[in-house]
Amino acid sequence: MLIVIVIIGILAAALIPRLSSARGRADDVARKADLAQIGASLVSYQIDKGTFPNPPACSTHGCAISNIS
Repeated sequence: MLIVIVIIGILAAALIPRLSSARGRADDVARKADLAQIGASLVSYQIDKGTFPNPPACSTHGCAISNIS
């Protein structure tokens, strides 16, 4: 019985790094999809308005988000 538990432990130890790296790759895919959506949104805005959005006006006290046009 102890041998079976040791074998299961060894297999689990070998599998855990693979699962965590797969999760990291999935997170990277999600980030790339988010960036592609932001890019598509910016192009759509540029087509509609004829220009890209202006960045917010920033001062020493931070950026005023309400200034985005």
